[in-house]
Amino acid sequence: MALGDNCSTGCTTRDHNTWGECQRAKNQMIGGCRSAYGHTTDKVKAWDKDLERYKAAHDAGIRPDATGRNSVERAEKLSDKFGAAYGMDADFRVIPNEKGKLEPVFYKDIKAVENSLSGDQQAILKAGREASKNKGLKPTFGGD
Repeated sequence: MALGDNCSTGCTTRDHNTWGECQRAKNQMIGGCRSAYGHTTDKVKAWDKDLERYKAAHDAGIRPDATGRNSVERAEKLSDKFGAAYGMDADFRVIPNEKGKLEPVFYKDIKAVENSLSGDQQAILKAGREASKNKGLKPTFGGD
């Protein structure tokens, strides 16, 4: 058999040795394949949409806690509410107060408190941060 004799009728190049090679060259994506097992393109599309939204928030200076839709929406709402970029390495984070409501903690305020600490207190804080780094942990507030 000559090259291209086994190609499908829709093949534009007609240069494949086998029908399977021809099909693989088309890079066909079959939507809903194995959908009974939960493998659908809908989940992939939703995941991609979440990642795009996360990237857009990140590009705006917001640092959501995770890439999921709920985390990104929460970070965007908090940023709008408090007028600053939310998240790690951004302007502020939120913590629950004694009544359970969220309050912003701004990094500039944390730095002001840290600068007012005595030398011994600053040494303890620095040692704690170093221990966290050695264990591979990221500081929650005011990290170096």
